Amino acid sequence: MEFLKANTRLNSSRHFSRRLRREGKIPGILYGKGMNNIMFEVGELDLNKEVQWNGEYGKLNINLNGGDITTLIKEVQRDPATNQIIHIDLEKIQEDDLVEAEVPIVFGNENNIVKSGGIVQKEKDSVRIKCKASNLPKYLNASLTRGKIGTVIRVEDLEVSEEISFVDDIKAVLASISYVSIKDKDEGVE
Repeated sequence: MEFLKANTRLNSSRHFSRRLRREGKIPGILYGKGMNNIMFEVGELDLNKEVQWNGEYGKLNINLNGGDITTLIKEVQRDPATNQIIHIDLEKIQEDDLVEAEVPIVFGNENNIVKSGGIVQKEKDSVRIKCKASNLPKYLNASLTRGKIGTVIRVEDLEVSEEISFVDDIKAVLASISYVSIKDKDEGVE
């Protein structure tokens, strides 16, 4: 288990945060049950690597001033123009804590649907779940292998272990498979 090195910071002004970003560091805040909020800074390259590996909703292990802490990424704020991370919010958790998290959905076999003339219309790209922190998946797979035109994929169609429960409505639509008629293609309608 690798820990991301972070240091506490005392100054919370916007000017100081901009200076940190120019130095290649990202400001963040750590909070949790029974603790005071802690402002910290972390290296931009290291953070980007961990967020890319764990996802924007996953667990993140940090080493804050020499102490190892397991956290859950609660929010990643990005610059709207450059898409670079400008701030991160973390919640301190224990491995046996029951957590609620937004987990991304990966739609499998989408290319075969497109090749056969279908279109996958995605309604949601993530779903809210509740489970122990140790069981938190990086993503959930929504298989489209049996999908054909007219198929609707709902939250209840996701296969998850029994330790995971859905917070979102299980009847909520994740995606549907439809098609573009040849007439619409000829006229340039999408």
